[in-house]
Formats: sequence, structure tokens, C-alpha cells
Amino acid sequence: MRMPFTALITANVLQNGLSRNEDSSRYYTDMLRRLLDHPVRWYMSELDWHLAFDMWQIYNLGLGGDRVWREAFTAMMQVVRLCHIDESILEGSDFPGLNFYDAIRLACALDANVDAIVTWEPNQFIANARDQNSIWQHGYFDRTFESILADDGSPCIHSIRVFSVSAFLLEISETRELSNASNFSETVEESLAPCTFELEHLILQSADHHQATVVVCSPQGRKIQETATGSTPCDALYRAIDRCVDQCVLLPSRHLVHYTVPGTIGGADSPIEVKINIECDRRMFEASASHSNVIRAFGGAYINAINDICNCLRFS
Repeated sequence: MRMPFTALITANVLQNGLSRNEDSSRYYTDMLRRLLDHPVRWYMSELDWHLAFDMWQIYNLGLGGDRVWREAFTAMMQVVRLCHIDESILEGSDFPGLNFYDAIRLACALDANVDAIVTWEPNQFIANARDQNSIWQHGYFDRTFESILADDGSPCIHSIRVFSVSAFLLEISETRELSNASNFSETVEESLAPCTFELEHLILQSADHHQATVVVCSPQGRKIQETATGSTPCDALYRAIDRCVDQCVLLPSRHLVHYTVPGTIGGADSPIEVKINIECDRRMFEASASHSNVIRAFGGAYINAINDICNCLRFS
């Protein structure tokens, strides 16, 4: 993949941050800051510019807004390049199956010769069942065009990859870490690999409060150490794991709903299976793990649930 990467961003990526809910606003602020953290050359259609930034002016004057979100939003407004909608864009926006707005966006993306479109609704750009299957499996699909001609007059194929936001963040993060790869195709296979965090080390201290120190190995092999305190050993443990995970991937806030330990166990070395339920993004995730130490089993179950969340939400 050539750097800097070029992408057209749609208005809904920014509009979702205009929320009065604190958790929601924090999530979308983190998302926007991560998008800005990568060497991406951003473009936006003139239509989306008005939808995003004019609406922001109304929101900012009428409702206020979180300072951190305003800073991230303003930073995006300063770096994005405007794609003007002229007669050639309107003439080139005849794409069967697309509504007027998405057809304009796709025409602007072609005119700017970008690598990708980043949107919360990639399914709005699909042309066939194969595209839909690709979204379900990978979080993106490719649209290929032959309308652009090379200098010698021969057909020139241009492909635009339409990403969900979460899939784009994962793709661009891994591409950055694998920047020594010779081209984009060499990174695709690794980008499709399942997200797998591993709990490598755990130290638990209990006195007036409970403190857990963990070492978590990221899917890219990075070892991250974090410490957290909690009202119970399990509370401290999952908070420490969350701190490690949040350094690697952007996930909505999680809530531990329930965990169970069997009422009867065997001998001193018998494995203990712990089952947990986590709520994330209005979905329930269930996972389990076994270990001779019940706290270690809980940690393993929590890591398994995190992996399930990552692999589910990266394609949503």
C-alpha cells in the first residue's frame, strides 16, 4: 500500500460524535483521533462537507459539546480536502443501485483517485451479493472501474476499497506496522487473520484494595503491561486487561454482566472453568476458560471474550 494512503470520508463518521451521551461521545472521539493519528490524506465531497461541518456549527452554537471532541473534529476539518461537485461529477455519478448521495460520493472518490472510502455504512455502496459477503467476512469490499484511461489510451483499472470504520482502522494500523512490506497485497493475508490477545502474566495483590498487574500480548506480538485496582480481584483484573487492549484496538466500552464458577470442583490441581458474559455495543458476548487457579481462569475467559468482540466488531 502506498503511503500516504488516500481516503474519502463520509459525513456520518463525524456526525456520530454529536452525542449527549458521555460514553458514546468518548468512543467516537477516540475513533476520530485514531483516524487522524495515521498518515492518511483525507478527502470529502462538498455534499458531506456541508452535512458534517455546517451541522457541527449548528450543534456547537446551540448545544455546546465536549471540548476534546471539538478539538478532534476541528483537526479533521483542517486536514480534509474538499471535492467540489461540478457538472463532470454529476455526469459521472450514474451508478445503478446507488442513491443520489452515495453516487455523488463515489464519483468524487473516482475523481480524486483515492484508495478507499471510509463510512459507517459500507453496505450502501454494494453492487452485488459478492460485495455484501465481503463486508460480512472482512469489513470491506472492492469496487473496480475501467473508465479511466492511461496515457497510451489503453484501459486503466482503478479499484476503490469501501471500508467500515473499524475495518479501516485495523487495516491502516497493520499496514503502518508492516510498512516494510513491498506492496499492499502482501499485507492483506495478515490483516484478515483473527484478532488474538493472550494473557501472558498475572500478579494479584490484595490488602485494603485489590490490585492486578498483567502482561498481555497483542495480535501483533507487542507485550503490554498495565496495573489496575478494583473492588474485587476480578474487578481489578479485567480493568487491567482493558487498559492493555485499549492501547491496541478501538472498542466500545465494555461491561462485565456476569461470571460463574462451578459450585463443586475436584482435587487441588483440577482445572476450574469460569464462564463470563460481557455486554459491548448493545450485544452480549459469552466466553469461558479453564485453569487450576480460578483468577487465572477468569482472566483467560475475559481475554477470550475480548477476542470475540474484536473479531465481531471489526467487520460490523
